[in-house]
Amino acid sequence: MARLPHPPVHSARLLAHFSARRSCLLLAALPLVLAACGGGGDDDDPAGAAGFKISATVTGLDSGKTLVLQNNGGDDLSVGANGSLVFATAVGAGAAYAVTVKTPPAGQQCAVANGSGTASADVSDVTVTCSAALAGGVQALAGDWELRRCTRLGAASSARTLVRVTPTSDTGFTWGSGLVQYGSADCTGTGAPLPPTTIGQGEITSAQSAAGIAAHWTRMALVTGIVNHMVWSKTSATELCVIGDQNPSLFANAGAVLQSINVTPDGVCYVKR
Repeated sequence: MARLPHPPVHSARLLAHFSARRSCLLLAALPLVLAACGGGGDDDDPAGAAGFKISATVTGLDSGKTLVLQNNGGDDLSVGANGSLVFATAVGAGAAYAVTVKTPPAGQQCAVANGSGTASADVSDVTVTCSAALAGGVQALAGDWELRRCTRLGAASSARTLVRVTPTSDTGFTWGSGLVQYGSADCTGTGAPLPPTTIGQGEITSAQSAAGIAAHWTRMALVTGIVNHMVWSKTSATELCVIGDQNPSLFANAGAVLQSINVTPDGVCYVKR
C-alpha cells in the first residue's frame, strides 16, 4: 500500500494554530457555561435565599423544668435550660415570624418580648422571661387589701379604701369595704383601719392566668339587690386589682385585663395589708 505523504510544514503549523484558537475559545466560553449552570461565583445563594435563623434567649427557667416555644404556630422548640436557642426552621426574607409559648413550665409563667416581626436578617432579639406562676382561686384573693391611691382629707389627714375578701366556698366570697385613715396628708405613717362593711357576694365564673396576671371573672350580687360583673386579678403575690366588666365580658383574655389595669393602676389596684 502506498504511504501518504507527510503534510507540508505550513499545513502542520496551520492545524496547530486552529487547535490553539479553539482552546482559547473554549476557555473564554467557560465562565458563561458555569454561570448558566449556577456555578463559578459567589452569587449562587443570594442573601436570605436559604432563610434567616430565628433564635430566642430564655431566662428564669427553673432547673429541671421544660418550656415549649413555637414559631408561627409550629416548629416546636423544647427548652430545658436558660440560654439562647435557635428554631430548626429558617424564615424566608420578608416573611413573618411569631414566637409564642406553647407549653409553660410547671408552676411558672413565661412572657415573650420582641416575639414577632418580619425577617430581613437573622433574628436574635427575642427574649422569653419565666417567673413563678401567680396563685389563682378564691383563696388567692382572701385578706385585707388597701388601695394604692391616697385621698387627702385635710392638712394632716388622708385615707385609702380598704377591701376585705372572705372566702365562703371554692368559688364564692363576701366583699366588704372600709377605710384606712392616716394622720398625714399623703398616707404616710401607720394607718388605722376602720372595720369594713359587707358590700355583697362574689361568685367566680371563670379564671385564666397569663404572664403577670391571674384573672377571675366574677358575678357580683350587691346587698342592694343589684347584680354586676367584675374581674378580680392578682398581679403579684401582694397586689389585687379590681376592674368593672359586663356580661358578655369586655375582655377576651387575661392579657386584655392586664392591659386595662395598666391604664390606671393606682385607682384599681390594692396592696395586701
